Amino acid sequence: MFGKPLLGVVVLFLQVLQGQTSQLQPELAAAQTLIDHGDLPAASKALRAYLQSHKDSADGYFLLGYVLFQQRAFDGAVPAFQECLKLDPKNVKAADSLGLALEALGKTEEALSPLLQAVRLAPGDWRRHRELGKAYSLLNRLDEAQAELEKAESLAPDDASVRSLLAEVNRRRGFAHSSPETSLAEARALVGQGKLYDAERMIRGFLQTQKSSADGHFLLGYVLFKKQDAKSSLAEYTEGARYRNPGAADLEVVASDYVLLKDYLDADKWYSKAVEFNPSDSLGWYYLGRTKYNENRFQEAIGAFQQCLKLDPKNVKAEDNLGLTYEGLNQTEDALAAYRTAIEWQTDAPQKNSGPYLDLGSLLVESGQASEGLPYLLEAAKLSPDDYGVHRQLGKAYSRLDQLDKARVELEKAVALAPKNAPVHFMLAQVYRKQGLAEKAKAENDLYRSLTGTSSAPE
Repeated sequence: MFGKPLLGVVVLFLQVLQGQTSQLQPELAAAQTLIDHGDLPAASKALRAYLQSHKDSADGYFLLGYVLFQQRAFDGAVPAFQECLKLDPKNVKAADSLGLALEALGKTEEALSPLLQAVRLAPGDWRRHRELGKAYSLLNRLDEAQAELEKAESLAPDDASVRSLLAEVNRRRGFAHSSPETSLAEARALVGQGKLYDAERMIRGFLQTQKSSADGHFLLGYVLFKKQDAKSSLAEYTEGARYRNPGAADLEVVASDYVLLKDYLDADKWYSKAVEFNPSDSLGWYYLGRTKYNENRFQEAIGAFQQCLKLDPKNVKAEDNLGLTYEGLNQTEDALAAYRTAIEWQTDAPQKNSGPYLDLGSLLVESGQASEGLPYLLEAAKLSPDDYGVHRQLGKAYSRLDQLDKARVELEKAVALAPKNAPVHFMLAQVYRKQGLAEKAKAENDLYRSLTGTSSAPE
């Protein structure tokens, strides 16, 4: 019909890695910094190069396994963790991580050995007992699952995920008589707490005995969407649709899956169907407007944003996106008015959205009014200091005003925040060249060419 990190695992990994950077060799600390900034491909490359000459580095293999796990390359993560354990057999984090990687590959039986090893190495860590209990539960070894989860509960009596898992095991063993609806309610509660990994486990356990539950499949589809696994999410919604028609909220998630896949045509189809089912859903109209904007169907996008604003007056994001749509139609005055309206609406807001400031400042700069646009861009930078786009536009504004030192500072920030954004490297090269820094300009141009595979300038 409807034709990317695991949260619980990420939390475990972050707990493992927290505080470790200062103990690492400089090359590994540099790789850890790349990981922290989300540049996993560069981290993987750096770690592989390091391991070529440091084959006895347990930390190196662990970090490589972590990166591969985050990239969902589980078949590569497994041997990395195994090599780490060969070098450091008492490395509890590697044992635990190996078990999780094997589970992700569907090799739960094989995962038991390293998970048991992790429990033996850290018997006082409730998380190790929880992960082992989960594995036993997946294998339907319910007595052993209960024993491990009860140990976890005794060590962490206030942890909701342990209580939920134990309740599910007890229900399956017949010791508790909670209804299927109760199980799904517990799973929804876990989703609300952001515990997607635990929720997924509970829902999959529920579906083992309730295969024709549309609600179960739809909820699993939502969890998979939240984990950015769009294809698997769509498969669950398709399966659920065999048992009952999806509602408007379900269709919005289906449409959002297609947005993740950059299939805006199908996203448009299902957002349109969702607002047809529930025309009073302002958020649905907003998402439909965003999709039509991405399709360059600007007039239709305007209609969707205007409908959102009728239902939710003073919606800053809708008004800001209305401005972007007018800008797409070259209706500059209408765009400027929309941006200014969005800014006015949040004058007294405790938390402001940087979007209208960035968009108004950028349009003024592009219209030859850099000095007028600069204050708005500076305000956007205060609100979103880690947005490379804001620093890029500030760099452009300062360059237009011939304030090259300030332009250089902003573009260097942009490059640090988005090292794989080719146009920013080109812009920085231009500033370096104007300042007479030929070698730096050449280095940035080389980076631009390596990222684009071309020697031409960006538009």
